[in-house]
Amino acid sequence: MNLIRRFFRISRLRLAFLLFALILTLPAFGLNLASAMENRRRAEENAIAGMLSMVRMLSLAQERQIEASRQALAVLADLARQGNGDPEFCRQELTKQLERFRQYNFFVVVDQNGQVTCNVTQVHFEDLHGRMWFQYALSSRQFTVGEYRISPFTGTAELLVAYPFEVQEGHLSVMIAALNMEWLREAYQQSSLPPQSVITLTNASSIVLLRLPDPIGFIGRPIPEENFIPLKEDPTQVIIRGQSLDQVPRVFGVERLYNSVGDLVGYLFVGIPEVSLYREANQTLRRDAVLLGLVVLLSALLAWFGSEVVLLKNIRQMVRTTQQIADGDFSTRTGMANEWGELGVLGRAIDDMARALMDRERKVQQAVSALEESEALFRSLALSTSSAIFVYRGDKFIYLNPACEVLTGYPLEELRHIPFWQIVHPEDREMVRERGLARQRGEQVPNHYEFRILTKNGQTRWLDFTATLIQYMGQPAGLGTAFDITARKLAEETLRKSEQSFRLMFFNNPLPMYVYDQLTLQFLDVNRAALELYGYPREEFLAKRLPDLYHPEESKTLQEWLSQRIPGQLHSGESLHVLKDGRIIAVEEHAHSLPFEQHEAVLVVVYDITDRKKAERVLQRNLIELQTLYAVAVAGVESEDEDELISRFVKIVRTAFQLDHLGVGLLNETGDAVIVHPASYSGDENVRYESIPIDKGITGKVARTGITCRLSDVRLDPDYLEVRSQVRSELCVPIKLGGKVIGVVNAESYQLNAFSETDEHLLNALVGVLSSAFDRLRYVEAERRRRLEAEKLREVGAALTATRDLNTVLERILDNLREVVEYTSASIFLFVGNSVVMAAQRGLPASVVQELPRHIDRLSTSSIEQAKKGPMIIPDTRQSSRWQVLSGVEYIACWMGIPLVVEGRPIGMLNLDHQQAGFYTQEHLALAAGFAHQAAIAIDNARLFHELEQSNRDLIKAYDETIEGWSRALELRDQETEGHTQRVTEMTVELARAYGVPEEDIAHIRRGALLHDIGKMGIPDSILLKSGELTEEEREIMRMHPVLAYRMLSDISFLRKAMEIPYYHHEHWDGNGYPFGLKGEKIPLSARLFAIVDVWDALRSDRPYRKAWSRAEVIEYIRSLSGKQFDPHVVEIFLKVV
Repeated sequence: MNLIRRFFRISRLRLAFLLFALILTLPAFGLNLASAMENRRRAEENAIAGMLSMVRMLSLAQERQIEASRQALAVLADLARQGNGDPEFCRQELTKQLERFRQYNFFVVVDQNGQVTCNVTQVHFEDLHGRMWFQYALSSRQFTVGEYRISPFTGTAELLVAYPFEVQEGHLSVMIAALNMEWLREAYQQSSLPPQSVITLTNASSIVLLRLPDPIGFIGRPIPEENFIPLKEDPTQVIIRGQSLDQVPRVFGVERLYNSVGDLVGYLFVGIPEVSLYREANQTLRRDAVLLGLVVLLSALLAWFGSEVVLLKNIRQMVRTTQQIADGDFSTRTGMANEWGELGVLGRAIDDMARALMDRERKVQQAVSALEESEALFRSLALSTSSAIFVYRGDKFIYLNPACEVLTGYPLEELRHIPFWQIVHPEDREMVRERGLARQRGEQVPNHYEFRILTKNGQTRWLDFTATLIQYMGQPAGLGTAFDITARKLAEETLRKSEQSFRLMFFNNPLPMYVYDQLTLQFLDVNRAALELYGYPREEFLAKRLPDLYHPEESKTLQEWLSQRIPGQLHSGESLHVLKDGRIIAVEEHAHSLPFEQHEAVLVVVYDITDRKKAERVLQRNLIELQTLYAVAVAGVESEDEDELISRFVKIVRTAFQLDHLGVGLLNETGDAVIVHPASYSGDENVRYESIPIDKGITGKVARTGITCRLSDVRLDPDYLEVRSQVRSELCVPIKLGGKVIGVVNAESYQLNAFSETDEHLLNALVGVLSSAFDRLRYVEAERRRRLEAEKLREVGAALTATRDLNTVLERILDNLREVVEYTSASIFLFVGNSVVMAAQRGLPASVVQELPRHIDRLSTSSIEQAKKGPMIIPDTRQSSRWQVLSGVEYIACWMGIPLVVEGRPIGMLNLDHQQAGFYTQEHLALAAGFAHQAAIAIDNARLFHELEQSNRDLIKAYDETIEGWSRALELRDQETEGHTQRVTEMTVELARAYGVPEEDIAHIRRGALLHDIGKMGIPDSILLKSGELTEEEREIMRMHPVLAYRMLSDISFLRKAMEIPYYHHEHWDGNGYPFGLKGEKIPLSARLFAIVDVWDALRSDRPYRKAWSRAEVIEYIRSLSGKQFDPHVVEIFLKVV
């Protein structure tokens, strides 16, 4: 039980041990926390980078889907044109294509007013004509991206795209398709996103259209407004944080979706749960925290129980021994004579003190005996003195003067019957006895000494005792004289105890201590620990003065410290001291004024804090390194371009290292020189190297070898290129990207040996962060450039497909090519059989164009062969045997050729020339190849359109000639109307143009006028050629000729729009015409125009039964029928024409 109480007893020293052990673990806690924060930051950066990559990948995939849609709609539009507006034909074709293209929800054709003209799935649109993207498609006549919405048929998200086209000349229609966005589900399933990650598609109003993987309960709901505030305030924002609709905090990567008008139509989000960002880092932190906690607990236990074994047990033993000595037991010992260290020294000192006290007690007893022997000699004097005088023989007093009773409190008679030593204090009794007896025996003992007695009432008194050996009454006796010196002894004892305690604590204290004179600053005393610390022998140390310990740089600090010291108060401070061997240590001093051996002195306790200061410097440096790494990492994330990144890097690192100069240089495109960035100059430098060849200087050497170089003295290195004469040290680190050196970071100092190995490691780490930032910026720039290139190619493709004229297409190809790839001159060769034709050119000298036909055979063979091999670059035509030199093209130093291929079939060659050797790269080749693909399709489409247009013109010509043949045949049957058809046709066309009829409808009016009486071919000759008046029955048969015309022509789709005149030209404005009695504007315009011209020509021509009317008569007649038989407005225009 005592053992348990001893190990669990709480003491101030044990708590100090425990506190010291816990303090030692604080740096480990700090490093663990810093490591955890860095791990969390890296985990977050990696997760966000993966998420942004996913968003970009989905965005590019969407762009590919849109481009595929454009091509698909172009094919469908061509199919729709072949149907010439036939709804049934259109519906059948769209049904086939919808089965073929499963990624679309529907295809539909609408007219310019947004009305559905061809439909498969009964799609209806609300206010389609008012949509901006629909108007843009009509006005630009280009493929257009519309809007994102939820499909009313499938309930899934879809994207509307439109492709305008002409079904017939002058009649614009729009092919609309709904691209199903369910392809995102497959992309989500194939992704490696963390659990609970989501992909969300919304419209511009933040309404959820698609959510993966769990759409139920979210479709149609709005995203929380607070998530959209950063997107609206900063158009460049691509990362937001917030709670999703399922209340899970996530980090979202955002891609804004735009239509062809440029309007924002939606957002694509990829969201990662915040908990997944830090899961691994948190696990590591928890693991490290548990391990560190175990270490702390173990350290605390070792400190708690180790203090008992190492220190407290021995201290308690010394305390017990000291208490026993104080009780008069001088024979007790500590039992620590064989202990090592300071505690062993202290234990041996206590044992020595006990032995010394025992000897002193024996001497006191001897003095008492001597005093008793001399008592008889001084009895006569004793009666008249205040001092105690007594004579003793043996162990008894034989004479006592009255002062003895006063001094001891014992009656004189009682004193005579007790041994003389009985009244002596037990600690001095033996000494007094031995000396008193020995003196009587004639032995040499001290005659003057001090000892204590106990009075009758138990008080202790100190006596100043003088004794001598006398003969008393014929026998030897001791004569003693005693003075009461209790008051003085008490004062001396108090001082002695104080000095003894001080000496004990001072000399054996494990802390270095010294005492110096406050006026002369001369050392007065020093303990063992101080001698060991400073390395001096005691005599040499005491011969020195206080300033001799201080470093010369501390002289001012010492003077200030001495001048500010106030006697009696504790002063503390830190300074640098110099040891005997010349080493410099950092110390913490605590000084206090005190009197010492009649000197006004100062006691100084010294703590060697050199290791602590080193640890603090290391910790401070580590903190600066972490702050610098963090600052560079933040700059890498926040910088928008390389210039900003380098400027911030130079500023951060120059400040952190306190460098005299820091430069950053990047290799040029050819890799033979380092271009020094302007941020490397502080602004007050006279010498600048803007370009350093890689074969010169330390910078060039590091750029060439890719190995870090650290120079303690640049003057000793022959490779050093002096730029600044003050520079003495240099540290140069390569910047690598993908294992390839792209530049260098060069740090310089005006001090020798300014850079350590630690500095080298840190700068390498900082450059590593800089390299990662370069990688990110270049990746972002490459992505931006690829998107711009893809957008440009898409715009070029749309521009090329906007026209069908071959010559215009060729001119646009060369114009648009310059916006994609720079050239000095360019040409397009088209293959015609086994020959080549230069179809278009830009920048070629006129002499070359004129001479080219002479070399066409040779060029034909080489171009066709090259087209089969694929794209090719001749970097330097002057050094290539493959280059065919022609007169006038000597300026061409670099050439690039791209085959124009359609469905695996070469149709020509695209040639690009440049006057600078080595100008074209593989990147140019890839861009030109993509452009050539678009150009080949445009050329092939223009050719096919040209051939189709020619075939169409031939067919129309054949139709028109057939129609004219029909009209002449009809006139041959009815001689009375000979020439009538041609006249009314020409006049009707003239009237239609005056009315403002679109030119594309004039052809149909012309054909309708030629066939206006084609129905009379079905009227019997007996009625048609009858010279007399027709009967009512014959008149009814004659009025059937418009219906007969419809029956004859309705099955001919080519003449469907021309049937209005043959079918309705006998209808009257007031509704009294035939065959249907149509009224007003229900009569087609073309029939209303022709009706007036038909009457005009009939009245102005001779008939067998009457003469032709005069012009004035016919005009008056027609004016009289305005509003009855004829359209008043048409009459007004007709009268202006005639």
